[in-house]
Amino acid sequence: FGRPFDLTDPDPDHFADIEYRYKTLIDAGARWGAKVITTHASTEPFPQDQREARMERGKYLYKMLGDYAAERGMKITVEVLPRTCMGNCSAECMDFTDGEVSFINFDVNHLLKESHADFIRNAGSRIITTHLSDYDFVDERHWVPGDGKINWREFYTMMEEVGYEGPYLFELGESISGKKMTPA
Repeated sequence: FGRPFDLTDPDPDHFADIEYRYKTLIDAGARWGAKVITTHASTEPFPQDQREARMERGKYLYKMLGDYAAERGMKITVEVLPRTCMGNCSAECMDFTDGEVSFINFDVNHLLKESHADFIRNAGSRIITTHLSDYDFVDERHWVPGDGKINWREFYTMMEEVGYEGPYLFELGESISGKKMTPA
């Protein structure tokens, strides 16, 4: 992630560089036997009047890079992101992906614009991987599941209902419920 990997950067001067970086990573992943590459659609902050141009750029790149990854036996995902990032809700994640060569990584700690239930109902068929951690629904926290406000039983049940068969991957920070973990 970061500006050099900002898939939705609408600056034409960065197009070739961004495409090259992702193709290089996809090729490396294929050599290592990776099956999925997870991406962030954008960095932040960026001028919000760029959202439409960024959406068009992202749609193009997720299709092109999805095809490129598929030729190497991989799938590409957009990770739902928080705040003002591109891909910060199910609608934008669905617009970026096609369910054939591009999919969604559901980072459950990043939802700030809609509920987990709504995200799963809207995007469930395209979710192929996850990042699990808990938070306070105010900002991303990456807490241990159970230390925040996510209803994990409901989450798991809904994921089963939409037919999710992918991995449940943890992405944790160095704090538990806001208290930094320190060695005893």
